Amino acid sequence: MYDLESPIEIAKDIYWVGHVLPDDPFQCHVYLIKDGKESILIDPGSKLTWPHTRKKILQLMPLEDIRYIVCQHQDPDITSCISDIFEEIGTEGRSVVTHWRSVALLKHYDWKVDFYEIEEHQWILETGSRSLQFVFTPYMHFPGAFCSYDTATQVLFSSDIFGAFTETFQLYATDADAYFEQMRPFHSHYMPSTEIVNSGLDNICKYPLEMIAPQHGSILKKELIIPVVTRLRELDVGLFLDAGRGKDIRLLTRSNAILAAIFNDVAYSINGFLTLERVLSEVQKLFKIERIIAMGFIDHQVILFDSAQDHAIKTEVSEKIAKSRYPDLFEQQDVRVEKIENLCTIDLGKSYVSYTFVSHNGEGAAVGMMQFLFDDEQTFEPYELEILKNFQSPFNIMLSKTLEFYKLEEEKNRFFSNSITDSLTALYNRYYLNESGKKEFVNAKRYDYPLSVVMLDLDHFKLVNDTYGHDVGDIVLKDFARKIKSVIREGDMAYRYGGEEFVLVLPHSTAEEAQQLLLRIRERVIGDGGVKIGEEALQYRFSGGVQQLENESSLEEMLKHADQKLYISKHAGRDRITI
Repeated sequence: MYDLESPIEIAKDIYWVGHVLPDDPFQCHVYLIKDGKESILIDPGSKLTWPHTRKKILQLMPLEDIRYIVCQHQDPDITSCISDIFEEIGTEGRSVVTHWRSVALLKHYDWKVDFYEIEEHQWILETGSRSLQFVFTPYMHFPGAFCSYDTATQVLFSSDIFGAFTETFQLYATDADAYFEQMRPFHSHYMPSTEIVNSGLDNICKYPLEMIAPQHGSILKKELIIPVVTRLRELDVGLFLDAGRGKDIRLLTRSNAILAAIFNDVAYSINGFLTLERVLSEVQKLFKIERIIAMGFIDHQVILFDSAQDHAIKTEVSEKIAKSRYPDLFEQQDVRVEKIENLCTIDLGKSYVSYTFVSHNGEGAAVGMMQFLFDDEQTFEPYELEILKNFQSPFNIMLSKTLEFYKLEEEKNRFFSNSITDSLTALYNRYYLNESGKKEFVNAKRYDYPLSVVMLDLDHFKLVNDTYGHDVGDIVLKDFARKIKSVIREGDMAYRYGGEEFVLVLPHSTAEEAQQLLLRIRERVIGDGGVKIGEEALQYRFSGGVQQLENESSLEEMLKHADQKLYISKHAGRDRITI
């Protein structure tokens, strides 16, 4: 009997430092090779297991003695805790040891750590007193698959290879046949062909083996290795059987394959919900599902993705509406089955049976949900509900990536808006005139439609500043900008050019049409009775110059001509428009 709350030495200076997750058939093992300041951590684990793994390591040595972290693949069950490790001990002088195919994905964590790519180091890692040789087993579970072999103890760390689903936790397998039956559903869908399996096993069997330590399942001692390898060579792999309605190994195997495909899609997607159609097509291989809807909640908004639509829907949904439709979204409930006809304020068009996943943040608030929609006559066997529940995990990843994507998009849009907008008047700024105005000029020339440019200037504005102060001057500028925006059409663009000068770019407008627009702005300025300054109403006027596109070769030339006409208006007595 082993004390699973303590590190267990499985070979000289090699320790099992994993953690047993209750009622989880997919146990993940972590191994430590203790070698002073050059110790090696193999497949370090997830955020679920790391706190326990950390405690076990600290019983043996300081965490700072870990120099190499071997990631035999890139999946979250072995890599998601690495950020926590580096936050505690830093990255200087440390390396993540893996295959280049995994590096291509792991670099997106931005750990700022050196990657030790095994193929660039002759498939060997030498430390103070250990030598690890890496065994290439391509396409056994993933393209860049490899195993790690410790030459001193002849222990093979096999990652997923030789892994299994175990109903109860066993550190060491005790029976070859029984263990192989637990391996069967784990491997039959992952391994694409018998040729690939045997090629990888041939590479493994070149080494004398005292023990095989997989990431999942149970450790194989020497006496079990040959029987299990023999059975594995004969395994029927590459299964793509139609899922039946009975509770059999084929449905479980199929669902595992589909989950693996979905995880792969999600891993490569920046916006997780963009994979919704792909998820639907995959799940349809298991169940007669008709539609998938996914939602993420961001600041009282709902980002809604529907496999029946080709775009995202962004809607304002109050907390009151959400609570009335989904009263238990704000409780700790993860999944449920019910009949529905609408989603928040959206009519679905028919009645469905919905299988719903709900995700909550650390404070217990709902942050998103996904609904698998079936025909309203659909019923489920209990084991089918268990299989459906497995899709909660990829959904949580999809949701996390999607919410992060939209937050970054909003931040980017906010930054862009600030960069092109005048902070005082909220009109576009002169910088953006150079960008957008030039594009409109080019389009007007290319497609031969009228374009007018207007220069505006507030009359006697210096007197306003000198008499009332710059704060009042700012109020006048903002008032004028609001009146401009209230009159111009969609597609017209208004800019603060500088000081009290403004520019309008009016596509599809002749000079006469531009003049009429300016007269409407004047009516708005005069009709509102001026700007209220205490008890006083401050009246102001403006002058303008209009230039319609004729033979000008650039926007700058049009602006120059409009400015010349503005000069004429100013010197003719102000409060007038020259075209």
